[in-house]
Amino acid sequence: MDSILVCSFTDLRGLYKHIENIKSTYDMSGRRIFVFENYDNMHELYCTFNINKGDVIEHGMIPIHRKSDTNTLYTINALNRVISNMNNGVVSENVDIPWENYNNCILLTNKDGSLRAIDLKLNQIISI
Repeated sequence: MDSILVCSFTDLRGLYKHIENIKSTYDMSGRRIFVFENYDNMHELYCTFNINKGDVIEHGMIPIHRKSDTNTLYTINALNRVISNMNNGVVSENVDIPWENYNNCILLTNKDGSLRAIDLKLNQIISI
């Protein structure tokens, strides 16, 4: 079965309860949860894991993509913002993205649509 990568958000205090919620909600196809911390704020955590395509994505979770060469996590909106910023406001498929600028990073958009690039550090890998 096809899967999609999702990201959820928690903090250090709520991590284990959050992990238990993920495990009880999803029959995860990847069998692992990757826990990343914000490099500048170790209490801000991002959990990524694969779920089966068609599963309902719970509130507080987002679909995410990964560029494996640079270990960059990103949303489509954030990717479009990167392209737009590089291409005078135009989103185009013909822009070469300098992925090396986003090594070990998650790219998100703020509520106002601006790009947020957060440096990540792997906290732990949890096997299910």
